[in-house]
Amino acid sequence: MVYKKFYISITESDDIRRTDYEGNEISCEGFNFEVYPKENRTQKIDEFSAAVGFEILEKSLPEAEQFVKDHIDLEGAELKGFISETSESDSPSQVNGLTM
Repeated sequence: MVYKKFYISITESDDIRRTDYEGNEISCEGFNFEVYPKENRTQKIDEFSAAVGFEILEKSLPEAEQFVKDHIDLEGAELKGFISETSESDSPSQVNGLTM
């Protein structure tokens, strides 16, 4: 999936760990997400998950896609800042003022 120039991998999961209201760790169904700045997906800039009954209401692709869009809308400025940093690292690196 591509959203606002980010490339996102969405993977179903049956073992997302959450803590229930009684303090017990439980295993939930849901989705794992990985966010990349480039189509080749070589450098991951974010990863997170959404569990049914916690962050999402049901295990459906439309629900997962909406969740990731909301996440990127909220975290977009921070992610774009990270893209700027990684773009600079694609150019020759500098160590103590010396170009390597």
